[in-house]
Amino acid sequence: MTTSSCLLNRTSENALLQQFDFDISNFKYEILTDKEEWNPNGDGYRIITIKLNSLNKDNFKYIHNQNFITLPISNSLPANEIPLDYRNSKKGYYKYHFDKDDERDFEILIIDTIKKELLLYYQIE
Repeated sequence: MTTSSCLLNRTSENALLQQFDFDISNFKYEILTDKEEWNPNGDGYRIITIKLNSLNKDNFKYIHNQNFITLPISNSLPANEIPLDYRNSKKGYYKYHFDKDDERDFEILIIDTIKKELLLYYQIE
């Protein structure tokens, strides 16, 4: 794959696949935000929020098969740009990965089943 084709495929859906191997194609959804802020040195973040228009039995089965952890978030997160309402979500699921060499570099996927929203966030510090 060429560099230009990688840049053209930087969709919200592809970010979910690349960061968490999470395929949203069987969900009914709408992209709410997809924001990135990167410094010239490579530090920065990307935040994606997606409205899940419906969550059916198959969607929950898929989530359970992906080995998500039940909310609330039990990990201590480094400083980040995640909105408080997502960090404080009580109903839903999440996955969290961090860099072993620098725990400030992490990625998290949160599914809030009350708001029916999904948030993908990753940062490099």
